[in-house]
Amino acid sequence: MGGSRFIYANAFLERCLNRTLEELRGAPFTHFIHPGDVERVVENHRRRLAGEPAEQRYTFRILAADGRVVWVELSAVAIEWEGKAATLSFLGDGTQRHEREEKLLAKTREQEVMLQSTVIGIGLIASRQLRWANSTLEALFGYPPGALQGQPVALLFRSETDFNAVLPSVLATLDAEGRYAGELELRRADGKPIWVQVHGSRMPASDGGITSLWTFVDITERKRAEEELLNALTREREFGQMKSRFVATTSHEFRTPLAGILSSIDLIATYGERLDR
Repeated sequence: MGGSRFIYANAFLERCLNRTLEELRGAPFTHFIHPGDVERVVENHRRRLAGEPAEQRYTFRILAADGRVVWVELSAVAIEWEGKAATLSFLGDGTQRHEREEKLLAKTREQEVMLQSTVIGIGLIASRQLRWANSTLEALFGYPPGALQGQPVALLFRSETDFNAVLPSVLATLDAEGRYAGELELRRADGKPIWVQVHGSRMPASDGGITSLWTFVDITERKRAEEELLNALTREREFGQMKSRFVATTSHEFRTPLAGILSSIDLIATYGERLDR
């Protein structure tokens, strides 16, 4: 392409556009680009001719003569043609690749909707940072949407000391078993404590680091009920001990006078007939 017009096109482009070389030669190349992609292609073309940084490889849509929309992959280099700046563009059929990407994107969006709609808090942790958190996890800890993303995991703990105390055992279990389960007392955004049941599974990471997917379930009410039950059992035990001490003390206090009375009764029973009234 020289300036903004076709100088030459091979058979592949003729087939894609369903047009002959004679129809393409000299025609503005923007006539065959989908309106939604014209700005991007034109800007990259301008930057390339000006010697500025431009996308070396990208995908866009072109319009065939029969109305079909065809996805093509473009890679281009700046050249000189008859003393003028031009670009040599290499086009490949990108339709199948685009369809695969669209299917993958749709599946990813579907999975994200599922993860966002679950009642369990879910977070992706890598390099001790929360790379992703669903809305349930944000609400669980009292953070606005997006506020947890990119934050250090230590933010969820009561202190840095607590985090450093738990971390070695968590990493050791993940390394040995590939997963971790436990109960932790963490901290909400307002500073209030929250008990959560956590489950983590280690995932492969492209950078060689540690990446893990975690679920969080609020068990604060359960822990409070357990504490109340434990307190009730403790009070019951203390009451039993107090009752035992009372019985022992009472028995001791009454033992001496009762012994005297019993002794008198024995004397009367044995020698009563010999005694006057």
